[in-house]
Amino acid sequence: MIESLNIGSNAVVSKLANPKFKLNAEKTNQRKGLVLGYVQSGKTANYSAVISKALDAGYKFIIIFSGIHNNLRLQTETRLRQEIVEPSELKADPITRTDESGDFDERHTNSAKRVLGSPEGFGIAVLKKNATVLRKFNKWLGDAPEEILNAAPVLIIDDESDQASINTSKKPEENPTAINKHIRSILSKFKHLSYVGYTATPFANMLIDAQIESDLFPRDFIISLKKPVSYIGAEELFGAMNSEDKIIDGLPLIRTINSMDEAILKVSKRGEEKIFDELPPSLEYALDCFLVAGAIRISRGHFKDHISMLVHSSYLQKDQVQVFNLIESHIQLRKSELRRQVAQKLKAFVKIKNEEFSKTTASMGLKKDDLNEIDFFKNLKLFLESFQIILDNSSSDERLSFREKFWGIVVGGNTL
Repeated sequence: MIESLNIGSNAVVSKLANPKFKLNAEKTNQRKGLVLGYVQSGKTANYSAVISKALDAGYKFIIIFSGIHNNLRLQTETRLRQEIVEPSELKADPITRTDESGDFDERHTNSAKRVLGSPEGFGIAVLKKNATVLRKFNKWLGDAPEEILNAAPVLIIDDESDQASINTSKKPEENPTAINKHIRSILSKFKHLSYVGYTATPFANMLIDAQIESDLFPRDFIISLKKPVSYIGAEELFGAMNSEDKIIDGLPLIRTINSMDEAILKVSKRGEEKIFDELPPSLEYALDCFLVAGAIRISRGHFKDHISMLVHSSYLQKDQVQVFNLIESHIQLRKSELRRQVAQKLKAFVKIKNEEFSKTTASMGLKKDDLNEIDFFKNLKLFLESFQIILDNSSSDERLSFREKFWGIVVGGNTL
């Protein structure tokens, strides 16, 4: 995996603008490109490696546009602190912070002149794709002398570059969308610049008008990262058709729910006060399967690993609250049944373990877990003792964080 990461990041770095390039008044040294990766396949690891190598090559300032939500920005900030800033703490000048409200604020950072003009070290900023944030950042950059901006080699990483960055205005050049306008303004301030978009869904990026020089069309390179060796994605799950038009079956991991169950959690209509008074049987079963999965993972020694399940049935927060309450009641009931050793429920858990896990594992040609019933129920109780249920949306008090070990279920909408 390390060798694969090395090769993949080298492929991107080799396409970046040379930070040692000698400029003159007429020339600029800019590159715009796009990196395609599979969903959840290590794109962040790739651009972390690209950033490290770009800094080694002489880049002075790193800007990362990271999603449209505070918690996603924080997640990226935290990871890059660990991988980029902390190993080079004496050289790094981070201008954003590792807390929920740690996005760019000129009151909490050095001047752009000092960050970009210092002969030693580098600056790094992880910014939410938000018009207010980007406007403030643009103003902060504008306060630096032009000669300092021109001399600083800058790398911009646009994470999920098809989200929010694209100019979707009906009259794109007369009235570009706010975020696209601010991103283009940031790019225009530098002569030494590489802009690299990362995405698993590149369709919008490919349809940017290539004739508009200032826009974000990847005119210099497009790189497709190879699928990681251990990757399980859409083709593996659902099957595919090979080059000879033969159907390759997917793994035996998909369970289809019926339309009646789907209707129970159907998103409420605008203005409708819909009451959710029960969970669909298939979701109750899925929750029980997750509890069994947790017990099995503990038997494999995953005590320090995250064990999480996400439930996203509606984008509306009022719906999410009701689903959260129903799931909380279901888990509390299972805790009570385990404490009271309810025979019927214990048998149901053993049946899930045998039918859903042991049989499926065997059908995939893998080694079955050697877990007796006594250890199985011991692990199940241990899993539930540290179990959390979190409602994650912009109105909730408690948000999902992977800073500490998380065992449990997260209910939410777009942030998931």
